[in-house]
Amino acid sequence: SGLAQVSGVRWLTPEFAMVIDAGPTCDLPDAAFGPPGRSRPFYISYPHAEPEKIGLTAKQLARLRIILHENESEGRVMFYDSVSIARNSLNLCRSKTFKDTQAFKDVMLMAKFIILDDVDPDGTCKDPYLSRGQCFMEAVIAVLTGNFLPIRPGQLDELDLAIGRDVSSGKETLREVIRVNARSPSTVINRLCTVLKKKKFPTQEEREYSVRLFADMLARHPWLIEVADSPAGGHQPMTRRLSFEGIKKAVTGGKSSDRDEKRSGTAKLMSSLLGGSKK
Repeated sequence: SGLAQVSGVRWLTPEFAMVIDAGPTCDLPDAAFGPPGRSRPFYISYPHAEPEKIGLTAKQLARLRIILHENESEGRVMFYDSVSIARNSLNLCRSKTFKDTQAFKDVMLMAKFIILDDVDPDGTCKDPYLSRGQCFMEAVIAVLTGNFLPIRPGQLDELDLAIGRDVSSGKETLREVIRVNARSPSTVINRLCTVLKKKKFPTQEEREYSVRLFADMLARHPWLIEVADSPAGGHQPMTRRLSFEGIKKAVTGGKSSDRDEKRSGTAKLMSSLLGGSKK
């Protein structure tokens, strides 16, 4: 995997994800990390519970463990900001997180997202998931690429609709916005970046950096734009014809309902992790 060569990133193994503590960066042995294999690494996207701290809360961590238990996570490492990035970085979008910004784009565009979009009610920061700049950027990339593991039935459609409503003036989904603007991909990129500018960031510096990074990722992303020969010769940006039903089928595996209804041991594990609660 090309991600194995990304500088400044430590990939957490699923075995250690089951035993790490909640909260900010914890000390882990070298055995807790490993290189990406044949499967895409997971990328854990979640709303931070505290404005100046990274790290999953106990409830978020319990939910992640359930997801890993229910899905084939063996051998699939993950990107989890609390242990995967430089300890002096509070937010992924800061340029000092990686030695170069290309590394950040590689992680975002090549990993498979797990989106924990529920906000922990016990946290200090109660802003909705998509109102936060970093979360919005991650969700857009996840929907556009289809590199996404739903944690509940219909999550892909929910995010697609919510993002689309942010971007459009009506009730269009993100996929519908792209279809309507198929001949003008720059319009979609500009709209998405305009929306991102209005989201919540810890600092103005992070807002400006994130918008530039987001625009570059969208402009280079093969699901949105590819360079093709024009009829008149030369090269120009052309919008790829997206098969969103194909993306949806790939994301859900075409059998999400069966999988959700027949998972063994889930209720018992959830009860154990949440201290007896099955909520």
